[in-house]
Amino acid sequence: MLCALAALLVPRASHAGWSGKQDDRPRSDLEALTDKELFNEAFDVCVQRAFLEKPSADASEPYRAAVADASTYLAAISGVLVERRGGKAPAWMTELADAHKVKECQNAFRTFLAADTTPKERQAPPAQ
Repeated sequence: MLCALAALLVPRASHAGWSGKQDDRPRSDLEALTDKELFNEAFDVCVQRAFLEKPSADASEPYRAAVADASTYLAAISGVLVERRGGKAPAWMTELADAHKVKECQNAFRTFLAADTTPKERQAPPAQ
């Protein structure tokens, strides 16, 4: 059951949707996403940043810039969640923002699954 749920919720690392700053969604788009969609967005960024930070990765300026872009975008996603939740990011978002290895990103997935949130909290706010 958990494996089936994981397959539905988490995109495969080899098909990460975020490959750089050009893939950042505007804040208004992020605000319209559900918590699950925000998790998936942040997970993609987390995994990509972890690959860029591997010790074997080229430490040239483009790689450092891409890592910084990933961190900035994770902070933007976190900001949406902080606002939505009255001042505090969910634990899984904090873990994704702090993760620098793929395994740490995967641990945040476990935290996401274990989160004790109501369905209402996982939905995007109503359109105004």
